[in-house]
Amino acid sequence: MKPKLHFVVRGATHFLSYERPYFEQYFDLVSRPGPDTVVFGYGPDAFDIPPTLPARLRVAYVLPGYGPSPLYDEDRRAHLLDTIDASYDLAFTNPGPIFEALKSSPKVVTHLFAVKTSIARHFRPRTRIDSLVHISSEQPQKDSARSAEIMALTGLRHELFPPRATYTPMQKRMYRLRKWLRKHNLPAPLFLHPSYARHGTVVKKYLEYDGFVHVAGEVPPYSDGKYTASFLEAGLTGSILFWHDTLGLGNDLETVFDLPLDPPAAAQRILEIRDSLDVAAHSRRTSDEIRTKFDPDAITRFRYEQIAARL
Repeated sequence: MKPKLHFVVRGATHFLSYERPYFEQYFDLVSRPGPDTVVFGYGPDAFDIPPTLPARLRVAYVLPGYGPSPLYDEDRRAHLLDTIDASYDLAFTNPGPIFEALKSSPKVVTHLFAVKTSIARHFRPRTRIDSLVHISSEQPQKDSARSAEIMALTGLRHELFPPRATYTPMQKRMYRLRKWLRKHNLPAPLFLHPSYARHGTVVKKYLEYDGFVHVAGEVPPYSDGKYTASFLEAGLTGSILFWHDTLGLGNDLETVFDLPLDPPAAAQRILEIRDSLDVAAHSRRTSDEIRTKFDPDAITRFRYEQIAARL
């Protein structure tokens, strides 16, 4: 018999939406918590809810974003560690700043981020690097102005998406509503964010360009994932990936090019790679590597094994 599992999720509904079918292979997903149920807090904005619910086992998945990072914010780090110690049986996170902040806890286990690998069906082999894109939400840790400057310095066709613009009064009201919902632990749909773009539109942007640039410096007190979801999704479509190791934790991907933080130096490096790379072969290798390493089925199986060992 599959163990019962109940999700508590708020802002991370997009990520859970494509992971849920994999969880269904290993768990009986139920709509209510109970003393015979694994209660799974999915995302940092859901973290404080499972300790208040009846459960057989409590599990957290702590993602970056959603306010100041525990890597820099000592109060936030202490709260997470104390709550994990007192109220959780297991806490998952991904390699990167959150794990660095929480790794002192024996209950914290790391695994790679699960991506929507079905995006690989849109694979378009790139044959040249003639255009570049940076795609991110408008958050400080994205350091998007740096990537925009690097792209411009290459002289190649490029785009920062979604475009940064002055928000209308209605957009500002929607954003305030989203912040209020998150503050009160209520579902806060992404479409309430002024820079929200539909996922289908984002995938079309991946396909429109040959390379994806995400070069970010540290922006305390905020931190991002080691690799962003958009960055990995672009790679699934065959985009050539340019990145910077923000925290010096190492590059886990053979097909990702690690650029310097300095914009002129980074732009020059892109042009050097452009002139020497077998782009078509590298495009295919990039998609294959991401699809293999960030496979949601394998990652969910790992989570199941970790949970089952504690039941």
